[in-house]
Amino acid sequence: MKLLRRKRAASVYSGRDATVYQRGSVVLVSALARTVTGLLIETDPRSRFDEPVITNDLGLSVTAALAAFKLDMPHPDWKADDLPNKPLQKLAGVRSWRAFVQGTRCIGVHQDPDGTVIIQPYKNEGARQGFSPLDELEPFIAPTTDALGAHVLQGLNNAE
Repeated sequence: MKLLRRKRAASVYSGRDATVYQRGSVVLVSALARTVTGLLIETDPRSRFDEPVITNDLGLSVTAALAAFKLDMPHPDWKADDLPNKPLQKLAGVRSWRAFVQGTRCIGVHQDPDGTVIIQPYKNEGARQGFSPLDELEPFIAPTTDALGAHVLQGLNNAE
């Protein structure tokens, strides 16, 4: 299993991150945490939206996920049953990472300390390769949660 990789080096890392997935008509939001080894892993809060997605609600969920970002989390035990992606798979209604990835679009949402948001669309490379970054969208400052939700949906449309 390959988790998301960011372009920013862990030693100079600042800001907050969240991940948003779209599986058919379902949109899933997950907070992220950076482990002591620099890996980004999914963590709570996680939320699910069925279409039609209300942009304000999506923006509120992404804002909560960004606010929950943590640094220096313990590195996960990959042999344990409670892997970081299992709760999101359960929320999506699938049993495996392979089933979760199939047909899924993904974006990363990064918020700099000054409030600037960068949306990073990803290309779905399948269960073994995970998601690889495409070109970032223009940085923006979302004046409202509704605007943030609209930018997130635009980012999902740019994901492959």
